[in-house]
Amino acid sequence: MFESNLLIYALGTIVIILASILGTKAARRRNNKPVNIWEGYANSPVDPQQFKAPAIPLVPPPPQAFYRR
Repeated sequence: MFESNLLIYALGTIVIILASILGTKAARRRNNKPVNIWEGYANSPVDPQQFKAPAIPLVPPPPQAFYRR
């Protein structure tokens, strides 16, 4: 049977090797910048005319709307 220290060292080595492989893959993936889907309609499969207008108005109502009668 194996000595317990040898088994612990072997398992520790395997963990270190797997962690380094995972770390290098994550570092490579981080260099590839993902496409921002909210940036614009350039890569959109839907025509820009089919997008709905926002339901909330972008400008506030005129001051006359707040006068009490």
